[in-house]
Amino acid sequence: MKTMADNIYYELMNPKKTEALIPKPDCKYVLSEGDDTYYDFLLSKKYDTSELNSLKKKVKDRDAKLDDYKDDKKDAENSEESKKQKKGKDEISGSSNIYVEKISNPEFKVTDIVGSFAKTIGSFANLNGIDTRDSLYATLYAMNMFSYRTYVYEGKYKYNEDNNGAEITYSNCNSKYAGLESKWQDENKTFVYNKSLTNQMINLENNAANNAEIEYILYGKTNEKNLEKAYLSIYELRMALNLASGFVNFWPEKKDNETAKAIRGAARLIEKATQGIIPAPVTKCVLIALLAALESVNDMKILNKGIPLEVYKKTDKQWAYSMGGSGEDVSSNNPKDPQKGDGIRMQYSDYLFVFLYSTLEKGDKLTNAAYSRIGRVIEANMQKVTGDSSYDLKNSKTMFTITAEIEVPPMMMDQPLASDYRKYLDNGQWNRYTLKMSRGY
Repeated sequence: MKTMADNIYYELMNPKKTEALIPKPDCKYVLSEGDDTYYDFLLSKKYDTSELNSLKKKVKDRDAKLDDYKDDKKDAENSEESKKQKKGKDEISGSSNIYVEKISNPEFKVTDIVGSFAKTIGSFANLNGIDTRDSLYATLYAMNMFSYRTYVYEGKYKYNEDNNGAEITYSNCNSKYAGLESKWQDENKTFVYNKSLTNQMINLENNAANNAEIEYILYGKTNEKNLEKAYLSIYELRMALNLASGFVNFWPEKKDNETAKAIRGAARLIEKATQGIIPAPVTKCVLIALLAALESVNDMKILNKGIPLEVYKKTDKQWAYSMGGSGEDVSSNNPKDPQKGDGIRMQYSDYLFVFLYSTLEKGDKLTNAAYSRIGRVIEANMQKVTGDSSYDLKNSKTMFTITAEIEVPPMMMDQPLASDYRKYLDNGQWNRYTLKMSRGY
């Protein structure tokens, strides 16, 4: 039986004369234009000529349409605008690169998230959250003390939101942000949107690697390289999330949205044209992956403007890209404005927060490198502010004083036995202590 099966498979998969193998689909439906050998083979097997010619035309039409989508994907990923989006040259114009010479190799990877959060869950399960607390504190400190690619955009977005301004979207963000530029230069201490934890402006004058400090802590390379790596890390997550959403919204047979119907129709057409050699599920996988890639590139454009984005897109209406009839297709140059859902929304900085927390929680060479880079950022900023290029953090002293007022609750004095003495205790001074201590490092 096995020999018979092997022989049949060999006969089917080794073309003779006019027979031809179907090329593996690489974001294409079935055949390259002009490749008629497969259809000649079908004709030789006495398939209905008119039906086959009609099928051939349909496949070529679909093939040409998918070529458009394939070109859109290439343009979206490799265009000059996309390269600019990855490297963030505008955002880091004028910024200086920071180096950690001794510890520069370890860098964050998206896979680190799984291990770090597993460690966090384990810490809480074992009632030992000290390391988690420290990692969270250090992450909060860094995110509020240093800058990142979208710091200015997100600050303006937050100010606009807090002051009930009109909603900022990708289509109107440039004009909206430009209108807030004068307010962004506000040096008043009460204007907190552009200040660090020390109430100093976060800008080129005070921050050496302005708009790229958190990315440096994560990756330890040049500013441009760090921003590109951060872009790709977030893109990986967006691609995974969009793939999941794509399979949920476009794969099931019961889905009746335009994209799902278009994908089903194309998949069935290919299966019919190839006599089942390329089954419908294969084509559906290719098309959903293609749409997810286009959607993820568009997501990055939105995130890079400081605009929050739905983490997981529950419905097809939340997608910017779709497939449908000729009048419904959407190209990479003109994606739709997706509907806003009711799920969790994250900004660019929220992804960096997750990355940085994962890095600091990991507890290995990467964690040590990240803490060293935090120190190096502080050192570089002090060199910038003081104008002293020889400033060295290891020669610096940090002092702090803690003052605390503690009240010890009475154990026996509020019992009936001590009621005769209570009138002398009403002022509460007898069980209140003031503690003060100074420390340095």
